[in-house]
Amino acid sequence: MVAADKTQREIIRKAIDELSPENLKQVGDFIAYLRYKEDHEMDWFERLYELFAPVREASEAMSEEEINQVIDEAIAEVRRERKT
Repeated sequence: MVAADKTQREIIRKAIDELSPENLKQVGDFIAYLRYKEDHEMDWFERLYELFAPVREASEAMSEEEINQVIDEAIAEVRRERKT
């Protein structure tokens, strides 16, 4: 643990020790949220990245012009659907 991290932890512990029971519960809830976020946020990103693997692979085999054409066709299709 880096000295700055240790100092920060000590400051946080001291502040927590001085909290009212109501605020202590709020801090506990917030810590639970942060733990959940740390555990699941990267999982979500990694799953999404894997989901788009076929798109990345297909685009690697295409020229810039071909990619632009596919994008232009998709935009035109969306615009046609909006008009109907």
